[in-house]
Amino acid sequence: MKKLLKPNVPIAFVVIGCLLFSVTPTAHDFVSSEHHVFKKWRTDLIKKVHKDHWDIGYRYGDDCKVDNRPEAKDLEEAITKALQIWLQPLRDMKTKQPIINDFRYQRQADLRIDNRKHLDLGVSFYCDPKGRSGARISEDPNVPPHVVIDVGTDVNDQVFIFVLIHELGHAMGLGDTYTLRVANWTTKGGLEVTRGTQPAAVMAFHLYPRTKQYLSEDDKNGIIWLYKVEYEGLDPADCFFPNYEFEKTPEGCVPKYPLIFEIRQGHEGYALRVLEDDKNIDINAQDSIGFTALHYAVKGGHILVIEALLARDEFNVNLRDESGSTALHYAVLKGSPEVLALLLSHPDIWIRPRNKAGKSPITLARDLGNDALVDKLKNHPNQRLAVSGKKKLTTTWASLKRR
Repeated sequence: MKKLLKPNVPIAFVVIGCLLFSVTPTAHDFVSSEHHVFKKWRTDLIKKVHKDHWDIGYRYGDDCKVDNRPEAKDLEEAITKALQIWLQPLRDMKTKQPIINDFRYQRQADLRIDNRKHLDLGVSFYCDPKGRSGARISEDPNVPPHVVIDVGTDVNDQVFIFVLIHELGHAMGLGDTYTLRVANWTTKGGLEVTRGTQPAAVMAFHLYPRTKQYLSEDDKNGIIWLYKVEYEGLDPADCFFPNYEFEKTPEGCVPKYPLIFEIRQGHEGYALRVLEDDKNIDINAQDSIGFTALHYAVKGGHILVIEALLARDEFNVNLRDESGSTALHYAVLKGSPEVLALLLSHPDIWIRPRNKAGKSPITLARDLGNDALVDKLKNHPNQRLAVSGKKKLTTTWASLKRR
């Protein structure tokens, strides 16, 4: 969690929210009022990504006995690894100027402001966890970001690495996007309340344990968005990436389609929470390429999500993407018997819709040499229905109970 400090304000760390609260790391809404673009913070590391090198100072807390400390080389490598994870999306952009790749380390006796003004980043490590992890950013351009890591100093511990990445994300300029379950507070996104500071970034601590990802798609989008605001003159009110929209109150970018947002990234558990918590969410929404939640669930093989979607009375199983393909087209290509069985059990499923390439699911199955599937599709009770457009058909099958 990021603490933004004004000059001459007493120093105080903020405890990582995930260590104190039961949180679900889904990003359905963002609050950007504390973000550096709106508050004009001048020391975020994003402003220094084209420097020749960074000077990084680090220290051990007073609770770190000599035999509890990792080797300096190992600790420095851990910091470098975490920084490189954040910088990789910028390298992938192939920016006109080279991205920082030289990190020079200095062991510090302490990191009080006067002792770290010459640094680009300060990092303090505590060996006895007491919930002090956090990051602070100052308005004073002479005071570099200072990150505190308080989960022990085992550089081989994935929790240590993830906390380090999380807090260094704050130093780069990103904010938290935690979702807290608070009664009677709702957002259009689905879960009961969301707070955070970074458009297009998850920055949620529980991401790694569930997904084994260090950065989600949104974390990568977030760092790219920051870069474009800082170096390419992108209007902070321009979310840049498709499927996001800017909201003025509070200022920030929000995903247009929270359910799609989670399924697309493979976050099946979080998608199920959205469906559970928001009975009024538009489950037939289509993103910028026409994909529905079902398209993504089928492509990802997310059985539980498919079952939950098909169980909703208002669900349209036959919507087409921009290529004219329905979810059944993708199910045939994926070839999962379980996915196919679920779709084919739906009373309104279209068997013969043709995409823009003139291919029907039966044609695709034939192209794949899957004769058994061809027969199953040709013998399906709905296979003779003539289908055009996006109109949802009502058939005699619609009166049957779903299997």
